[in-house]
Amino acid sequence: KYLYKSSTMIKHIIDLLQIDEFYEASENVHIAKGLYSYETGLKAIYKQKKREQMLKKLKAQDNG
Repeated sequence: KYLYKSSTMIKHIIDLLQIDEFYEASENVHIAKGLYSYETGLKAIYKQKKREQMLKKLKAQDNG
């Protein structure tokens, strides 16, 4: 019963992450969206670089 609930919750989290890019989210969301993945396509590389820039911007706002 517990395993079913946790797997259902993980499925909901994955579905939620696929809805939007969430560029202005926390570092954990950026990691879940593939911040450290190895991308090969141009579109995927662009999205990853954009995600890295937004994370740097968010960290600078938190520190400043």
